[in-house]
Amino acid sequence: METIKRLYQRHLIKKRSKNFKPTVKKSTRSFWGNVILGLFLLAMALLFFFPVIYMISQSLKPMNEMFIFPPRIIVSEPTLNNYRDFGNILANTVVPVTRSLYNSLFVVAIGSVGHIVIASLCAYPLAKYKFPGCKFFNQIIVYSLMFNATVTMIPNFLTIASLGMLDSQWAIIIPGFASTLGLYLMKNFMEQIPDSLMEAASFVETVQNRQGLIISAPEEVAYHAGWIDRAALLAAAEMYGKSSYGQHLRRVAEDRLLYDRAVK
Repeated sequence: METIKRLYQRHLIKKRSKNFKPTVKKSTRSFWGNVILGLFLLAMALLFFFPVIYMISQSLKPMNEMFIFPPRIIVSEPTLNNYRDFGNILANTVVPVTRSLYNSLFVVAIGSVGHIVIASLCAYPLAKYKFPGCKFFNQIIVYSLMFNATVTMIPNFLTIASLGMLDSQWAIIIPGFASTLGLYLMKNFMEQIPDSLMEAASFVETVQNRQGLIISAPEEVAYHAGWIDRAALLAAAEMYGKSSYGQHLRRVAEDRLLYDRAVK
């Protein structure tokens, strides 16, 4: 009876898929309208790409073309001597260019990761909890965006000097942790997450911890119904790696194996 029911359901699915006709909204724009729009977009693309073209052309100009007035957009006698001279200058500097690159990468990597972590920890309670002074702190964050970094330069210098971090990368990284722009953006992003979604996730977690069952586990349902074998279940568990869901599928396979051995 179950086999007949499954075959009938598959027949209905195939029938619906054959009768399905996607509705495609046709554009009301005419052919010449598309041509005019394409030319406009092409002109705007060339306009925004013009500075890049001019910059590359300037870098390939020899010295006799560099100061011609009116300036030429396209170089007539391109040369790579400017790049060779730039390489010689970098090779003879007191501080190697590799050191400058390392400092930039180190400051950006540590500063970005640290700021994201701190901003997330601060933004979550401001976005999802109502505590005394919550509105006041939110207003302070918004007001702080009006101040330029130059305004806080002297307080930051005094703070870093008191911590003994002058002449180091941390003198740039630590003040970046306290930037309120990332906190403001992170708070607004977290406010867009519905509270009902978080409540549903908390409810599912409570039920699973109390009953020891996983809600919405199609692989487990298919395995107990006999639609897939133990090898297919373990293959599905490998796809999830060492996650809690993958470990649950492995436990299901092991428990069923022990049960079959006990019955035999």
